[in-house]
Parts: sequence; structure tokens; C-alpha cells
Amino acid sequence: MFRNKITKEDLIKWITENKILDYTLLGDSVHPELIKRSSDVAVFLCRNQSFQIEYIDKIWTQNHDKHETTQLALYEFFKTVSPYLSFQGIEKLYSHISAIPYSKYNENIVSMIKTFTESAL
Repeated sequence: MFRNKITKEDLIKWITENKILDYTLLGDSVHPELIKRSSDVAVFLCRNQSFQIEYIDKIWTQNHDKHETTQLALYEFFKTVSPYLSFQGIEKLYSHISAIPYSKYNENIVSMIKTFTESAL
């Protein structure tokens, strides 16, 4: 029998089992557009308490020191996702943001910090 309806639990299970965020956010050949578009998947997982906060470390570590367009996509990703992170996720993201030297601050970083701060309150 063929099912007509996919539940959110089915979708969460499929995203997790198929490591969708791994393919779109991690690795050497990740495209900035994939990073930006993956925020919808991450928000869906966050809203359903299924986003693994270890991804924050993985995503940040894999992308923060790459080309400027990749960094911009990373900041945009976290601007979108941060309002939906758990308290532990906010703490983890804060640890990465606070490690950015002031000499590296630019408009994009300040914008991400602004959104993050509003989300954390």
C-alpha cells in the first residue's frame, strides 16, 4: 500500500538518516548557495527539537576560514537559524562568535552578531 501523507517525523527521520546537512554544509566542496538554502532544513529541525547542536561546531569549523563568499553564506545561515536554536545551541554559537578577533569584524559579522544577540535575549 502506498502512503499519501508524509509526517514531519518521517521527514525528520529521512533528513537525519540521509545526512542531508552533512552533504549541504560540510566538506571541502560546499557551495555558498547550498549553505544559505540549508538554513530552511536546519530551522525545520530546530523547530522540531531535532537539530543536533554538534552541527554548530562542524558547520562553523568547516566554513569560517574559507573564501569570503562562503563566510558570508555561513553568517547568513546562522542569522536565519539562531532564532530557533536551543539554549545550548545559542551557547555553542556564542563560543564561536566570541572567538572572532575584533580586527576581522566587518559589516557581515556585525549583522550576524546583531541577529544572534536579538535571538539570545
